Amino acid sequence: TMKKIVFVLFFVCFVVSDVVEYSFPQLRDHTNSQDQSTFTQYYWVNEDYYQDGGPTLVYLSSMALPQVDLTRSAVSDWGQDLKAVLIELQVRYSGDSLPSTNFTSNEFAYQSPTQNIEDIVSLQQQFFSIFPQYSDSPWILIGEYLNANYVIWARQSYPSNFLGAVGIAGPVLAIEEFPEYFQYWSTIATEECAAPIH
Repeated sequence: TMKKIVFVLFFVCFVVSDVVEYSFPQLRDHTNSQDQSTFTQYYWVNEDYYQDGGPTLVYLSSMALPQVDLTRSAVSDWGQDLKAVLIELQVRYSGDSLPSTNFTSNEFAYQSPTQNIEDIVSLQQQFFSIFPQYSDSPWILIGEYLNANYVIWARQSYPSNFLGAVGIAGPVLAIEEFPEYFQYWSTIATEECAAPIH
């Protein structure tokens, strides 16, 4: 009997929140109209907490399997409190959302603030085409670390698209050529781990 109760509780915990994966063809380069090449960008949706009039919370993730943020995190807590639909966008060069699998300097030209901001705008258009019932739900963007900058800049650049943005621990001072970053890690890492840094 105890095994049945544990199984039922386990099953209920993982069925209550229905996070669904989606993907769409995202432009590799939003700044070059001649280049129409695309890559597959992934996002996840949790509609469990939504009630009429609630917002859409969009969390930018750099994780390979980010769905936990939509069920057991501050983002999901906010979603429950605000009666929101939740979206988690896997930013480019994270997980399987790869504009290129050739990691050279030339290919990383597609990893810029502009590209990431335009990805969010493109996601919004794509999302409304699949979920027209949420087209009046105001979007609030959420990001941590570098993604915090993207959400703040997206809100600043597209105030009519995004009601607000929450940036958590975003870098505020960019320093070009900052060797101290690697120097710190090379002092605390083992010799085997630090060798590639030197």
